Amino acid sequence: MNLFCAVRRFETPPGRISQFEAEYDSPEELWTKILRGLPGHIATRLIQNDENPTKFLALSFWDSRQACLKAYATPVVRKFDRWFSCQAVAWEDIAFLEISPDEQATVAA
Repeated sequence: MNLFCAVRRFETPPGRISQFEAEYDSPEELWTKILRGLPGHIATRLIQNDENPTKFLALSFWDSRQACLKAYATPVVRKFDRWFSCQAVAWEDIAFLEISPDEQATVAA
């Protein structure tokens, strides 16, 4: 089965790095709970840039392209996107990737 990955880039003010990580990536936090409850969501990973710690990539894995696009169009996700913007966090969707079983095996190895 192919996986689908939505890639978002985030940049947060230097004084908010720890708060952003906690708000975005903690299992108890709203964003994780929102995604976990949406059909087709598999996992989300937040990766911090080694050279510039204010920059992050978020990888959200889905069981299909349709599940991802439908999820990102829901009112609750759109509301959370607006909340990020109000918190002075710059973000943008930068890629939507389809990952074949062969590619998945290569990454897992």
